[in-house]
Amino acid sequence: MDIGERLRELRKGRYSQEELGHLLHVHNNTISKWENGEMEPRSKKIKELARVLDTTTAYLLGDTDDPSPAHDVREEPEPSTVEKRNNGYLIYKDGERLVELPPTPQGYALIEKFMMQKHAASGDGI
Repeated sequence: MDIGERLRELRKGRYSQEELGHLLHVHNNTISKWENGEMEPRSKKIKELARVLDTTTAYLLGDTDDPSPAHDVREEPEPSTVEKRNNGYLIYKDGERLVELPPTPQGYALIEKFMMQKHAASGDGI
């Protein structure tokens, strides 16, 4: 199974291509091209996909057949590098640039709930 098939399998029933694109700051056509094997996501987007879809980069890349995030080793920045909390994102100093980390799984649940309410209010459904 390639990255596109794994991505589609994890996304189905959770997010539309448009919703996933919104979370990753890419156009839904990009999600479609990734799933159809026309393009491959860059490494930064693979990491974001793994976080959003609650899996591992190893699973998305085909290094394991276990999508469980419990097998992913994630290095956390040292607490002393935390600069501030900004809209649910932790900002870490990395040299001269600031790196944003996405919200926790609970944060994604709130985002998903908000998006569902938004769709329900607009009447277009999910």
